[in-house]
Amino acid sequence: MAIIKRNQAAIWSNAQNGKFEGYEPLGIGSFGSEDATIPGAGQDSTYVQDENGNPVLAVLADTPPGGPPSLTLNFFEQYAKNFLRTARARGQKVGVQMRFNQYGVLSNPVGWNKIFHYGEGIIGDETRSGAAIDYSGEGLRGSMPVNFKTEFEYIRPELTAVTLPAVVADALDVYFIGAVLKDVTAYPGPDQVGFVAQQAASGAAAKMPVTANGGSSWSNADADPFGTDEHIQSVRAFVINPNTGGRVVAQNGSAAEIAWADFNWSDPTALTWTTVATTGNGKALGWRYYKELLIATASGVYLSKDGGESIDSTLSSNTNITGFAFTPDDPNLEPYVYMFGASNTLLRKLKGSSNVETLVGPSGGGAFTALAVAADGTLWAGNGTTLYRSSDGGTTAAGWTAVKAFGTGKPVVGIGLMKNDPEFLTVAVDDSTPGDGSVWISADSVTFELITNLTNDGWNKCYFSQVDQTMYVVGDDDSTRPLMAKLAP
Repeated sequence: MAIIKRNQAAIWSNAQNGKFEGYEPLGIGSFGSEDATIPGAGQDSTYVQDENGNPVLAVLADTPPGGPPSLTLNFFEQYAKNFLRTARARGQKVGVQMRFNQYGVLSNPVGWNKIFHYGEGIIGDETRSGAAIDYSGEGLRGSMPVNFKTEFEYIRPELTAVTLPAVVADALDVYFIGAVLKDVTAYPGPDQVGFVAQQAASGAAAKMPVTANGGSSWSNADADPFGTDEHIQSVRAFVINPNTGGRVVAQNGSAAEIAWADFNWSDPTALTWTTVATTGNGKALGWRYYKELLIATASGVYLSKDGGESIDSTLSSNTNITGFAFTPDDPNLEPYVYMFGASNTLLRKLKGSSNVETLVGPSGGGAFTALAVAADGTLWAGNGTTLYRSSDGGTTAAGWTAVKAFGTGKPVVGIGLMKNDPEFLTVAVDDSTPGDGSVWISADSVTFELITNLTNDGWNKCYFSQVDQTMYVVGDDDSTRPLMAKLAP
């Protein structure tokens, strides 16, 4: 493994142009950075359930983190504008990236192999050095500390094929349990237990592949949730007891019902299903809070407060909804649940509320096919051709900006925001003709790179990890088995 050298590193920032306008090498004679502080803490934890049934910490002890991530930026003084000073004077939050290029020039925006990303930074007091007493011609130097809200490491990823059990049927959805539960020895960890929703092969019941080892291997569940020729449209899962196991809920896309089953961490394929009648054939599930299982069908959006055991109420009679998105877990953000779908439909409600608010999509937006919410409240959305961004939470049509057009017949099927950062994206795109989906990444929300593709017949849905940069994407079958791929370093 090659060691990174100093002459392979460059400091990039959005300070020059502002957020969503791209990153550039700092044009102020930047010569590096120092004193990067990345706080962390050891934790002793005991879990109970909150009023929503979510596992929460009852005891948290040990060393607390030592403040926000920080970085000191060094620069040479020049006869040119210092954009860090300008950003500080404006109160502008900045992003900074340390990009490492193993080969090629450091100014190449797509030449990086690895990035340390620091987001939503606040610039502190500047330190300036004086002129050398002997006037030797030494360059004047300065430095500015920046405190950031987020920090993460990102390594250039690639797509690799994942082998699902053989059956001639499309994969329609994928979901992993991503909860971070410390000091629970029985819990296998985030993104280890996962489920795939599939169509039914002709004359058979739909199978549900399950993994207990982070996607390294998959086996079909011991029992099928639905009957012959009935498709599993969507799947979601939740931690019920951190020490024993969880619950998985499947949605029938061919009939008006869902099914739920509890499982143990030791064998999540051992499922005994209980079916529950709904109203209308299934379209999508959403499950961020235990007492708010959201069920979108051809007849509206419904709510279960007991993990799918019964239907509590109707949230909306809107029949266009085909997906859900959620505000990141952040005490500074209102916990909104977003609902999106056909005819440019975008709705939202607060966690625990039954009051559904109608929002506004972009002019001529068509059907929403994907949605993601960043830590600063920025909405990213995709339709049948284009990736959009909203600067005002979808409250006005004017707040939407078309960012990347993928072309006719190329709907966006998944949007991932690395650590919920508003400018660091992964986008999965289907392709109806010739049926070859694609995956794109962007480190600055402006420059998009196409990941070397795998042969496929089109991508349908994605799962984005909240603990690292991993993405899983599922798609149509290749006449042997459903296709699945993993995006990771």
